[in-house]
Amino acid sequence: MSKENGVVAVPKTYFFKMAKLDYANWEKALPREFLQNSVDAGASRVEISVDEKSRTITVSDDGCGMDYDTIKEKLLVLGGSKKDKGSIGAFGKAKEILFFSWEKYTIRTQNWLVVGEGAEYSIERVKDWHEGTTCSIKVWASEALDSVTAEFEIVASYFEVGCEIYVGGRRVKTHLKRGELLRSLDWADIYIERGVHSYYAAVRINGQWMFNEWLASMHEFGRVILEIKGYSLNALTSNRDSLKGDYSRKFRDLIAEFVTETKTALEPKRSIIRERFTGTGKIAVDSAKMQEKLREYLLSMSARVDRDELIDGVIDRLPEENTTSIDIDRVEETVKRMTGDIWDYENRFKFIGFQPDFHLIYDEMQKDKSRVDRFMQGSNAGKLANAWTEVLKQVLLDIELYIDFNVGFNFSITSTASYEMIDGEPYFYLNPHLLLSDCEGSPNWYSVSKVFLREDLILKAIHEIGHYKKDSHNEDFVLYTEWIRARTWKSLSIYPKIIKECFRKYLN
Repeated sequence: MSKENGVVAVPKTYFFKMAKLDYANWEKALPREFLQNSVDAGASRVEISVDEKSRTITVSDDGCGMDYDTIKEKLLVLGGSKKDKGSIGAFGKAKEILFFSWEKYTIRTQNWLVVGEGAEYSIERVKDWHEGTTCSIKVWASEALDSVTAEFEIVASYFEVGCEIYVGGRRVKTHLKRGELLRSLDWADIYIERGVHSYYAAVRINGQWMFNEWLASMHEFGRVILEIKGYSLNALTSNRDSLKGDYSRKFRDLIAEFVTETKTALEPKRSIIRERFTGTGKIAVDSAKMQEKLREYLLSMSARVDRDELIDGVIDRLPEENTTSIDIDRVEETVKRMTGDIWDYENRFKFIGFQPDFHLIYDEMQKDKSRVDRFMQGSNAGKLANAWTEVLKQVLLDIELYIDFNVGFNFSITSTASYEMIDGEPYFYLNPHLLLSDCEGSPNWYSVSKVFLREDLILKAIHEIGHYKKDSHNEDFVLYTEWIRARTWKSLSIYPKIIKECFRKYLN
């Protein structure tokens, strides 16, 4: 047999079958690709019309159009594209869903007319010049025309671009507005439209919608829009239904942050003011001298010592101006539980005398700064600061985690309490304005039952201390905080005394 050359035949229905497999939702991908092409062509107006009798959808724009070389060498070649860097497309894949998938298609641009069916087409030079590009596709009889055409108006409402989009003669205005800028990253900007609730985060690039990502937990706070920066070839898969590579990982990390830290993640990054209070007052004291004296005392003692003598000796070496009956109880409890050598408890005795620095944090442009000032000038501020410090300290004692830590009030976030690590030191913050906010609304916390206040402070302390070891709100975090909670039971008599000592005259 002599040599025979040929070309693989492709039936007209082949591309439509592939499009259904290649796109997560081909009915949304179709209008998205048409609109992206028009925007990339610099169109200021796009018109979409439907002829139900002929089952034809027509998309016209006033963009730059296409010359012969672009049509022949780029448009009608799978994988080919002439789009400039910075355009949304440039993959050369969209033509599969735009043209080759349909029973028949026509393209009218400049002085060229293209008529095609599947992989077969004809190009004809015509006399009349056509501004922009007009494309028509004939939808298969097997597909519901109403379903296909309905998506054009929906997808058009997702676009926030400079050109006007008309569907059926009616202008479609965007339903996705960028709103407030929450975060600006090196690869994307994150916006939220507060007051508009959605179970999805919209992913766009240059205002052109790509796909939606399920984000049910955000429904309560507003609608999130992720605007990708840069060239689409870097960030998007060829079908533009998802992110690829490192971008996909970063997006998943961002979603995880929104899901697990909805309140803090949704708070815009603002310039904040930090005020630090140190010294030997009731809120803060440097414990270095106390620790040095205590160590000298322990060195002078034998391993076998009278318990009462030990209690008196340790208490005598606590900072006199800062020692409370709570500290005395802590020393007594420690001595009562001692089963080994005194040196096994050296760190615990030193930690009992430790008092952290106190920090006040608020937004530089905070609207209710006067409210912050009024609170800090009142008598309850210092009492709450003491209570928060002592509860944190007791939880750390209960789990035998003797760390130097910092405390403070943070009025700049929406969380009732928060944790952060700065220069290797943990900071535990409380928001007095949102204290007990989950208990009967937002009451004046100083007028509620001391039982409610105590439990709220303990739970917040356990939660934030849990973040010292566990970052995310996952199963490990839950198990760890439950473990911490179980260890606080052995000090049930001390926590009520903390609240009583700090709020003797202010609680029921």
